[in-house]
Amino acid sequence: MIMKRPLAVTGFTMLFTLLVLSGSNDKAISAVLLAALIAFVVFMCIKKVRRDKTLPFAALSAAVAVLLLMSNNAYYLGKAKPLNGKEVIISGTLSDLPYEKDGSFYYVLKADTVNGEKSSLSFRVVSKTPLCIDVTDEVSLSAKAFLLGGDSDEILKYYKSKSLFLGAHSPENISIKRGEKKSIGTMLLALRQKLTSETLCLLPNTYGGLVAGLCYGDKSNIPRYVTTAFSAAGVSHLLAVSGLHLSVWSSLLYMIMRKLRVSRRISSASSIVFIIFFAILTGMNPPVVRAGTMIGLVFAADLFKREADSLNSIGLSLILLLVFNPYMSTSLSLWLSLAATLGMMYFLKPLSRALDRLIANVKQNIFTTAYKSVSSLIAVSLAVTAASLPVFAVSLPTVSTVSVLSNLLMVTVGSVCMTSGGLGALFMLIKLDIIGKPLVLLSGITAKYLTETAVKISEFHHALLPIDSIFTRISIAAALIVFAVVLLLGYKNKTVVKRIAITLFCMIFLSAAVVSTVQNNKLCIAAVSVGDGSAVVMKYKYKTYVVGCGGNYFSGSAVCDIINTLGSSNIDYIILPEDSEKSLSGVRRVKETYRISSAVTATDRIKDGFSFDSVVSLNGNSVEITDGKLKITVQDSRVYVFFGDSLSEITFGDVNDGSDAGLLICRGITGYEKSDIILVSTDKTDIGDLPSQKVILTSQNGTVLFTLSHNGKMTYRRMA
Repeated sequence: MIMKRPLAVTGFTMLFTLLVLSGSNDKAISAVLLAALIAFVVFMCIKKVRRDKTLPFAALSAAVAVLLLMSNNAYYLGKAKPLNGKEVIISGTLSDLPYEKDGSFYYVLKADTVNGEKSSLSFRVVSKTPLCIDVTDEVSLSAKAFLLGGDSDEILKYYKSKSLFLGAHSPENISIKRGEKKSIGTMLLALRQKLTSETLCLLPNTYGGLVAGLCYGDKSNIPRYVTTAFSAAGVSHLLAVSGLHLSVWSSLLYMIMRKLRVSRRISSASSIVFIIFFAILTGMNPPVVRAGTMIGLVFAADLFKREADSLNSIGLSLILLLVFNPYMSTSLSLWLSLAATLGMMYFLKPLSRALDRLIANVKQNIFTTAYKSVSSLIAVSLAVTAASLPVFAVSLPTVSTVSVLSNLLMVTVGSVCMTSGGLGALFMLIKLDIIGKPLVLLSGITAKYLTETAVKISEFHHALLPIDSIFTRISIAAALIVFAVVLLLGYKNKTVVKRIAITLFCMIFLSAAVVSTVQNNKLCIAAVSVGDGSAVVMKYKYKTYVVGCGGNYFSGSAVCDIINTLGSSNIDYIILPEDSEKSLSGVRRVKETYRISSAVTATDRIKDGFSFDSVVSLNGNSVEITDGKLKITVQDSRVYVFFGDSLSEITFGDVNDGSDAGLLICRGITGYEKSDIILVSTDKTDIGDLPSQKVILTSQNGTVLFTLSHNGKMTYRRMA
């Protein structure tokens, strides 16, 4: 008996096995390997199961996945971990384009040797000054190595999925041999750099950076507020080099060759060669490899006159990715890409038919043609959103509610921007500026439209819907269980199954919307962990307030994470009541990431230094912000937050005691039991010893409702 879809069984079994084992210890991994091998033997002893082949194949695939994981763990422990904290001498070449972030310069070096010994490790080198390294240069430097991710398992998993284990900072004794390395990889990287340079030479602004990001995956020149706006609008897939880019370029090549009367087989073969070229050019990103495998198999089917199987195509792409790097099983981009593909495979046709039935009795004309074009985009957006919901619920705190509208307004224009920008840069590269420059300028105009549209849509208060509440996650889990039960019971009435699926999908969104509406009528307070400083994010009635933004090097990133968790795409007020380098350490990162409507600053120096659009400087005076029950008073480096009959005082300034002032505020408000104030949990770390009282929450008449005090350990004292 021939097993159906063997590649799909192998690929999906490997993916889920590796996902379950991510972060497991060696004993658990060994136990799963033993269980998989025993299962394989048992299945092979059962004649009916052996003839079907599916279960033995799955057990063997699980065993292979475990062996891959064990070998990679051994490599990580044997090669990377011993270098942590040591001075190393690295010789190698760039494996990705350099970029600048938060005032530091980053270079990913693929090592040929480490400390004189052959090595295949990659290092993310961080420097405070540019190193002037070209992609074809051979570099030798000494630096202090460190494990990427630190104590964070999630960050460590992210870097492992990128095949990056080690960083290196403070590079010294840098030796550069110009143009020494001319492999296929470095030549393609150099081509990518030249195409980006040609684009930015003609469009040296935000829109040029967006064109470069859309065409070649170089997002280093896209301002953070633009990427935030695209994410809130639900079209961040436009910025990720993925299946959309590959399908546009390969289909364009195929169409041009067919127009030139080239045979189908030669056109398909040329498209397959281009897919391989494009995947290497863009750094072998997981979504590109997955999409490239699927699209390549479609062209291969056309080449050999056979029909491609979609699930087998996905399975093959998963096998290739996981054999190359088993840690990719935890990659969020891979899971979102996989969910989107499955959504289009199983939900797109039913949704398209349902939308087409609305005009089934209407005579064919220009309006029905336009309707079908629009409805196809709506069906794609709904299919992708529905399939991606479980991934969003597990991995991300919010989902975009405006993705359907955004895709309608932006996807087609994005394809025009991508095509004109890429072709224009190619023509300019071969000195055909008369053709290339108009095309690049056209891509700049479309990029301006895309940017302004995304920013405007992201300003909608309901653009992001928080889905990280327990109630919403229970709703998603219940919906998946119900749908699985319906499928297992084998309902043959497809109409009933579709209606159940649509009803469950609507219930999930409705539950999330109800939770969001209830929470937005309450005051949400999140104290951010920022070291020796204070940063508090509050949200009330869809308005977001950031109070303080300093403490340590990571404070800006921490504040941005909390803003995203609260489902905000913009900042209405940022309040900076103290003028010191430490208290302002995260402001620039926050300002680059989010559009800020208004600012309150301690002095004119802060106002001039950050160029806020609308700003009020205290200069020794006080400022009051009122919105319904919420009143914020800023006076003498202190911020008083009044909400109904409660009052919370946030103290700023150097703490100098090794504690975390922002986290103390968070812990203090935990004891407040009023239902109209919600504490947003931001850190589960045990604080330990505390030196003094930091937070007081009182009623308006001065009665102490709650205080955080110190008697050697952290204590909560609740007073009547």
